[in-house]
Amino acid sequence: MRKSYYLFLILLQNIILAQQYSQIEGTVKDSATGEPLIGANILVVNTNFGAATDIDGKFVIENIPSDTYQLTASYIGYNSVYLEDIKVSARKSNYVSFELSLDTVKKHGVLDSATISFVFLSIRK
Repeated sequence: MRKSYYLFLILLQNIILAQQYSQIEGTVKDSATGEPLIGANILVVNTNFGAATDIDGKFVIENIPSDTYQLTASYIGYNSVYLEDIKVSARKSNYVSFELSLDTVKKHGVLDSATISFVFLSIRK
């Protein structure tokens, strides 16, 4: 009798805890071309939750407690994007989409106006 009571409590606890968590899923794309950005980072601000995009620019962040969050998406060479007031509801999948634009400093910076010099040495034998 005691074993079945404890088993019931464990199952009840798992059901209750499972109902309090959710997930955020979405995509990250280049704003100019619409192409997916592979390996972009998505973070839930002020938490330890985050993910990276797959080959299709998609991501999933799982086991997030119900609350309102701020998300940020970043990718090397692009401006970071912040989304505020993302409400995560229990037992629901919340979808968000990011479109990142090229960082103009990196796009038109030193590399565009750099001078490359080659020095040729003649070696005699």
